[in-house]
Amino acid sequence: MAQIISQKYIKKTLTLLREKGRDKTNLFIVEGEKFISEIPDGWPVECFIVSAEFAGKHDLNIYESKARVYIAADYQYKKLSDTVTPQGVMAVCAKRAYTLCRVTAENSLLLLCESVTDPGNVGALIRTADAAGAAGVILTRGCADLYSPKVIRASAGSLFHLPCVTDMDAMTAARFLKERGVILAAAHLKGDTIPYNADLSRACCIMIGNEARGLSPELSAQADVLTKIPMIGKAESLNAAAAGSVLLYEAVRQRLL
Repeated sequence: MAQIISQKYIKKTLTLLREKGRDKTNLFIVEGEKFISEIPDGWPVECFIVSAEFAGKHDLNIYESKARVYIAADYQYKKLSDTVTPQGVMAVCAKRAYTLCRVTAENSLLLLCESVTDPGNVGALIRTADAAGAAGVILTRGCADLYSPKVIRASAGSLFHLPCVTDMDAMTAARFLKERGVILAAAHLKGDTIPYNADLSRACCIMIGNEARGLSPELSAQADVLTKIPMIGKAESLNAAAAGSVLLYEAVRQRLL
């Protein structure tokens, strides 16, 4: 049976709109019916919060069968929402932690993001990696927070579909992968080969760097191949999400041959 939300729980949920609050509680918010529907059955959900307007128009049994349901006044719900036009339903979920061992398997296709700070790029890259059948995504320290509302929206729920290793030291991750025979393929403006000539058919990790600076010199030096995407027009480069998509799908093409 749904309960009226307490002021104490409202205050707790408000902290989840900030990275510091998410880190402290290990909880995050998923908002909207579409994204909530992407949450796997085994993913821990602490509760659902619905607006009074939503509760008056929808059957809450589907949510009550999974976790506690709190009803907030419409003005209270708007304070908790990160969207311009709130749908009226959100889930408070627990974070999940993954290790490099978990995502590294024979012939794995991986994506590593080094200091990719734009939430839209991080979410889009996770979505593309999911679509490409990647085994996992590695986010190094300095990347946008995986569990921020903007990343969740940009990923279209894909963060629930594949393991994402977070807060990794980039060099530690690179050395770990190289020791296990994973090819490190970096998108790089000084690349000496185009993606279509690089061997991405074996276990490999596509590495994408910061939007402004690209990959750090230290991580670039660890790469087995530096690949440059051809720029036929006048643009000097692609953004991080587009570059990652090109390389991930070149790996897919080679694996489907």
